[in-house]
Amino acid sequence: GIVQMQQGRYPEALGHFESGLHSMRELRSRRGIMTALSNIGIIRNRLGDARGALRYYEEALPIAIDLGDRQQQAIVLNNIGIVHFMAGFLDKAWAPWRESHEIRIAIGDIAGIASCANNLAIICRRRGEYAKALELYAEAEGYARRTGGRDALADPLAGKGSVLVDLERFDEALAALEESVAILRQSKNLSGLASVLISLGPCLLARGRVAEARRTKSSSASLAESWLSGIARSAASRSGARLVARTWRSRVVASR
Repeated sequence: GIVQMQQGRYPEALGHFESGLHSMRELRSRRGIMTALSNIGIIRNRLGDARGALRYYEEALPIAIDLGDRQQQAIVLNNIGIVHFMAGFLDKAWAPWRESHEIRIAIGDIAGIASCANNLAIICRRRGEYAKALELYAEAEGYARRTGGRDALADPLAGKGSVLVDLERFDEALAALEESVAILRQSKNLSGLASVLISLGPCLLARGRVAEARRTKSSSASLAESWLSGIARSAASRSGARLVARTWRSRVVASR
């Protein structure tokens, strides 16, 4: 199931996880039930069934709490926040993301802190709370750098750059966005690259680099089309279209 989920074969993965959940219930393995519920929630959400995802997450959460599994508790809370955020309910997303963030700080989960801080920063930017957003993006960037992996840096750098563009602090934005672009090009992340290039354009124009700004705009459109075409080819159902729309609307860092 995990391999199929990573490959985007969601209906197949769902079948395996549901079968596993049935087996775990028969065995009365609370940890096994919790893990299966969490995985099914992830798949349900990616298939566009937000309400179904929440039902599974909300059953998994008290089990994680009872077992004292704070790592899994943080993961489930983060995923609950993602469901609410994708539905446009920023206030409902904030509470579970904030709690997940606090747990990850308490247990010293460096990568998790970076992920949660980035998610909270996205909400702050949406609310127009730019100072708080920059503070959280700085936190996410700092912890992402501590992980030693460059891929985790792309989102907080892009987010920070986008806020600085909103504030018309173009020189500062340019440095963050160009570093994010370099990381995304290396990892061949088409959706992320297309999104960041949109923010990069105004920075280049502010520097008088008009020709580069035009190329950036064209590249962004081309990359977005390539990414969307690839997703459409791999989508196994109508829910694939909803997945495309939700993913393109906002890049949120998932726990799994």
